[in-house]
Amino acid sequence: MTNILHKVHEFFTVGSVQLSGTENLEGEWKDGENITIIKEDIMASTNTRRLDLVILGSGSAAFAAAIKAADLGTKVAMTEYDQIGGTCVNRGCIPSKNLIAAAELLYKSEHPPFEGLEGKRLGVDFAKLMRQKDELVEQLRAKKYIDIVKFDPNIEIVSGKARFLSEGAMQVGETVLEAEKFLIATGSRPSVPPIQGLRETGFLNSRQAFELAELPKSLIVIGGGYVALDWSA
Repeated sequence: MTNILHKVHEFFTVGSVQLSGTENLEGEWKDGENITIIKEDIMASTNTRRLDLVILGSGSAAFAAAIKAADLGTKVAMTEYDQIGGTCVNRGCIPSKNLIAAAELLYKSEHPPFEGLEGKRLGVDFAKLMRQKDELVEQLRAKKYIDIVKFDPNIEIVSGKARFLSEGAMQVGETVLEAEKFLIATGSRPSVPPIQGLRETGFLNSRQAFELAELPKSLIVIGGGYVALDWSA
């Protein structure tokens, strides 16, 4: 496949659907957050559009590529079947830093950095705190992502799961997108480690933790990466 970026070609080829280090698959392969490749099942479409570039995904990397391509005068479409904006604005940088700032304020109220000040713990309305986080995410998603598409005639977003039909075409819902180039920017999802008893005990991944309605009495964070450090803070 010549029109999909080299990095993508390391992982699969359209038609035989090959995965690195895995035997050929005959059915369906799902990877990232918005790509489904099906070997031989071309559905009829009522809408075909021709573009210069199609990007699978609508996160920060996808938008950076789309904006640059649009600036160069190309017609770009991004595909998305979840939330526009990807990880950073929806369940990463923005909500985590918002809650960390609130936690820092709470800590400093109880541990003032000046001698002579008596600390006092602030009350916490966790549900209200999570609501303001969600409102901030919604505002920034609109301002930094949705409005860019709204006001740039060279960029559009097509909602739905994407699958390749050929080297130069993919289907998203009832729409077929034909393009010279395709860029895979689907991001990633939390990986569950094979820890004995974990699934039976129950757990939260980093996405589900942002959807908590009540503050847990305690929390064990498994891992030591930047996402784990955010939650530990």
